[in-house]
Amino acid sequence: MDHKLKNITKKFTKSILHYDVVNLTITLKQTLNGIPLDKISMEQNLKHFLNILNSNVFGNGFKRYGKRLKILTKSEYSENNRLHLHLILEKPQRLEYMKFNYLIFRSITKTDYFYNQFHIEQPTSHKRKVGWFNYIMKGNLDNSIDWNNTVL
Repeated sequence: MDHKLKNITKKFTKSILHYDVVNLTITLKQTLNGIPLDKISMEQNLKHFLNILNSNVFGNGFKRYGKRLKILTKSEYSENNRLHLHLILEKPQRLEYMKFNYLIFRSITKTDYFYNQFHIEQPTSHKRKVGWFNYIMKGNLDNSIDWNNTVL
């Protein structure tokens, strides 16, 4: 991706920082029943997770009115070539951090490819939100932002 397009992408996705958010890193199982993880399986599993989470947060409003949390999703490979996800998730104003954290945990446990090991953080300042955003937007953005599951 050229430098100009990368800057445009970062500017477009930065709108999520206007919300109260949590930062989330999810580790994925690299195989399930002998079938290796690929981008399609990862995106489907993430969609399942988000559907469960949105249902828990919005109830019938999720399906009836299309209410959804804002989310920015980026996948990347670690140094040992393991696929994992970095997310910025909108935290609903009406939910306290611990309750939202519990809903995330409960939703993760209902997926096939997600380990129950994840890292969630509530940024304590705007500087921390921007720092996490810049961290996950580092490097090559080609095919790493999951546009199917990103909602801005």
